Order: sequence, then C-alpha cells, then structure tokens
Amino acid sequence: MAERKNPDGTTVRASALQGTVGLYIEIGGSTVEATTACADFIGQLRSLLQATEVAEAARRAAASGAEQTPADIG
Repeated sequence: MAERKNPDGTTVRASALQGTVGLYIEIGGSTVEATTACADFIGQLRSLLQATEVAEAARRAAASGAEQTPADIG
C-alpha cells in the first residue's frame, strides 16, 4: 500500500496513487482544502439565512398581533 500525507494533514492510502492538483488555503494558521472551506462557508450562509427567515417570521407575527384592537381580540 502506498501512503501520502496531504498538506491539510489527511493521509491517503491506496495500492497505487496518482497525483492530482488541489487547492489548499491557510485559515487561522491551519491549512485547509479549499473545497472543505467553501462547504463550511456555504453551511454558515444557510444557517444565517434560516435564522433571518425565523426572525422575519417572528417580526411579522408580532406586527400583525400589534395591529389588532382589543375589540378584535375579545
């Protein structure tokens, strides 16, 4: 078995290895594969969008409730 250590520290083992070009970037002093960093960033964006949607729904619910008069409620 051949073994190779990538710049991000992961080890690849196989009966035969072929070289490929990868993009590694440094984030906070650590070397990270660019596709991993992009996937993490996309996950953070999704989380932010979900939080924004929840906050907007809560804001709309509060605004619609504030517009009701006591006669409408009771």
